[in-house]
Amino acid sequence: MTPSKQIKAQITDFQTTISNEYSRVVLNKSRPKKDTFINILGETCSFDNKGVNSDLIFIFKTNKEEESNFSFIFDYIDKEEADYSVTVSFKPIHINKDNNISKFHKLKLNDDLIISEKFSVKEFKDKLSNLNKELKTKEINKDIILNLINQYFFDNTINIEREIKKSKNKLNKIKDNYS
Repeated sequence: MTPSKQIKAQITDFQTTISNEYSRVVLNKSRPKKDTFINILGETCSFDNKGVNSDLIFIFKTNKEEESNFSFIFDYIDKEEADYSVTVSFKPIHINKDNNISKFHKLKLNDDLIISEKFSVKEFKDKLSNLNKELKTKEINKDIILNLINQYFFDNTINIEREIKKSKNKLNKIKDNYS
């Protein structure tokens, strides 16, 4: 049984609890490809798009520009069940597809992605269950959700405000180059 099926109840509970703030996007493993773009000088440039390296990713994001998002990343294909793992990622700032910023610069903002240690499915299930219990005792908003993600999956090692500010500064520099 895949990890996402083993913790389906916890994921569903989590998704339902945070649904007013975040929506879930599911990505499955995909092969790398080459993307091309025209730079400011009219030259055709290309870069490798890594595709989706992980077996399954649940991204929780807002529909608002320049908001933070996070993901649950499942790694299980071609592994024994005892070796299945889940990691959590935090992205301080998300840029929507319809933004005028190039794919290249959007990928540069991905450099700010923070990834947790690997958790076994049981560890992740226990942490998510505890997080769900705590969420039910709070008035839900983005700050509460991100702080609890930080607490349960990153042992409070992320200074969320600083990371968001750092990414917004990087984005503003990119935007300044476009104006």
